[in-house]
Amino acid sequence: MNIEIRATNVEVTAALEEHITRKIRAAIGAQRDHLDRVLVRICDVNGPKGGRDIHCHVVARLRGRTLVVHDLAEDSYEAAAHAAARLSELMVSVVERHRPSRTSMRYVTSVIGPSGR
Repeated sequence: MNIEIRATNVEVTAALEEHITRKIRAAIGAQRDHLDRVLVRICDVNGPKGGRDIHCHVVARLRGRTLVVHDLAEDSYEAAAHAAARLSELMVSVVERHRPSRTSMRYVTSVIGPSGR
């Protein structure tokens, strides 16, 4: 899985890059094998004016689906941490929604293998 980080009007230091990578890896957890790529965009919306203007936008490809989350915060570290937390919640929701439930398997009495038996 590849994590790509892009920035606009924000300096991505080695420490920030490590922080983002660590938060995203923790957020995706066991679903890491199902992801092809994660794109993280950090952008300073208001420029030098300051305030709550750092936007973090995360796009993840999971099993043919595209998951998108974003957050707005006062600094890049906080925005990335909150966006990663939202990504984690969304991934759990999507995976749970598409997992077969026990009740749906109730009427399965046998499974036919590739040999037809």
